[in-house]
Amino acid sequence: MGGFHIYYRSLAPSPYDLRVLGQQQWRPGSRAALHVGVYNRSSGQRLPGVPVRIALWNGSTGHSQVLARFDTARGDGAQSFTVPNWRDGEYELHVSSRVGIHRQEIARPLKLRREWKLMLSSDKPVYQVKKPVVRSKEAISPVSQ
Repeated sequence: MGGFHIYYRSLAPSPYDLRVLGQQQWRPGSRAALHVGVYNRSSGQRLPGVPVRIALWNGSTGHSQVLARFDTARGDGAQSFTVPNWRDGEYELHVSSRVGIHRQEIARPLKLRREWKLMLSSDKPVYQVKKPVVRSKEAISPVSQ
C-alpha cells in the first residue's frame, strides 16, 4: 500500500498544453480546418516543431481515419483537410501531440451533417390576383455528391 501511495504522490501533469480551436459540426466530403497549438504550461510560450495528429473515430464501426499529420512550425497553426464522406451522425475527434515522453490528447464529440436547402421561385416578382403563377423548385446542396 505504501508503494501505491508514493506512486500517486509523485504524479504530475504534463508541462505541455495542447489547445484546439475549431467547429463542432462538419459537412461530409467538404474541407475543414482546425487551429492547433502546443504551449509550455509554465511560461505560456509556443513550442515549435511538435508533431500533431488529427483523426476521426467512428464509434459504431470502430474505424478511425487519420485526417492530418503535421509539425507545428511556429508552435501553433491552422491545418486544413478533407472530411471523410461518412454518414450523418455523431463521431469523435482525436487530436494528439508528443513532446519527448509527454503525450497530450484531446477527444471531443463531433457531428457530421449534410444540409439541404430548398428554394421556391415564381415567374412573377409580386403575386397579383387572377394572374397565373408558374412555380418551380430546386434542391440546393452545399456539397456536390
